[in-house]
Amino acid sequence: LLRRCLADQRAAGQSAAEIGWVGPLRFYSRAVGARAERVFWLYRRDLA
Repeated sequence: LLRRCLADQRAAGQSAAEIGWVGPLRFYSRAVGARAERVFWLYRRDLA
Protein backbone atom coordinates (compact mmCIF):
# COMPACT_ATOMS: atom_id res chain seq x y z
CA LEU A 1 0.00 0.00 0.00
CA LEU A 2 2.83 2.39 0.88
CA ARG A 3 4.63 1.80 -2.39
CA ARG A 4 1.39 2.11 -4.36
CA CYS A 5 0.55 5.43 -2.71
CA LEU A 6 4.02 6.79 -3.39
CA ALA A 7 3.83 5.60 -7.01
CA ASP A 8 0.49 7.37 -7.43
CA GLN A 9 1.98 10.57 -6.00
CA ARG A 10 4.93 10.32 -8.38
CA ALA A 11 2.54 9.79 -11.31
CA ALA A 12 0.71 12.94 -10.21
CA GLY A 13 3.94 14.93 -10.44
CA GLN A 14 5.12 14.89 -6.83
CA SER A 15 8.88 14.55 -6.42
CA ALA A 16 8.91 14.07 -2.64
CA ALA A 17 6.60 12.93 0.14
CA GLU A 18 6.55 13.62 3.86
CA ILE A 19 5.14 11.10 6.29
CA GLY A 20 4.36 12.79 9.58
CA TRP A 21 4.72 11.15 13.00
CA VAL A 22 6.11 7.98 11.52
CA GLY A 23 6.85 4.85 13.44
CA PRO A 24 8.56 2.54 13.29
CA LEU A 25 11.13 4.46 11.28
CA ARG A 26 13.10 1.33 10.36
CA PHE A 27 10.13 -0.04 8.38
CA TYR A 28 9.89 3.05 6.18
CA SER A 29 13.64 3.20 5.78
CA ARG A 30 13.83 -0.39 4.56
CA ALA A 31 10.63 -0.35 2.52
CA VAL A 32 11.15 2.84 0.50
CA GLY A 33 14.49 4.32 1.55
CA ALA A 34 12.91 7.00 3.74
CA ARG A 35 15.07 9.08 6.06
CA ALA A 36 14.35 11.18 9.12
CA GLU A 37 14.21 14.86 8.30
CA ARG A 38 12.79 16.41 11.47
CA VAL A 39 12.43 14.84 14.89
CA PHE A 40 9.94 15.97 17.49
CA TRP A 41 10.12 15.02 21.15
CA LEU A 42 7.09 14.87 23.37
CA TYR A 43 7.71 15.90 26.96
CA ARG A 44 5.15 15.35 29.67
CA ARG A 45 5.03 16.39 33.30
CA ASP A 46 2.23 16.10 35.83
CA LEU A 47 1.34 19.40 37.42
CA ALA A 48 0.17 18.65 40.92
